[in-house]
Amino acid sequence: MTIIELRRKVLEKLQVLAADEPVHASDAQVVQGKYEALHDILIQDNLVEWVVTDEIPTAYGQVMVAMLAAECLAEFYAPPELKAAITAEGKYDLPVSLGGPSVAERRLRKLAAPGFNGQPAQPDYF
Repeated sequence: MTIIELRRKVLEKLQVLAADEPVHASDAQVVQGKYEALHDILIQDNLVEWVVTDEIPTAYGQVMVAMLAAECLAEFYAPPELKAAITAEGKYDLPVSLGGPSVAERRLRKLAAPGFNGQPAQPDYF
């Protein structure tokens, strides 16, 4: 997923954009800034390995959309129900008292786990 696609999907998830509406430069800049900050945190926590300017690996695409949408909630208006759903789905480092970790964070940690390839391990029979 490219950064341009990521910005569009995040703004659509936040219901800022309709499907065929162009992305406003100021909205794209806000999302880009939040993405760079989130990426820095995830790099520090050893959860992602790609460079911020690179394309996002396919397996991480939906996880990053959910997490970035949660990070952008304060910058854009969202109805309370949508805000709660996006927070539960994607907020990074969500406290347990608020239902954390989020669905996206659990998937991200699973993807980043050493030796995880998405396939079940083959048992050894003796």
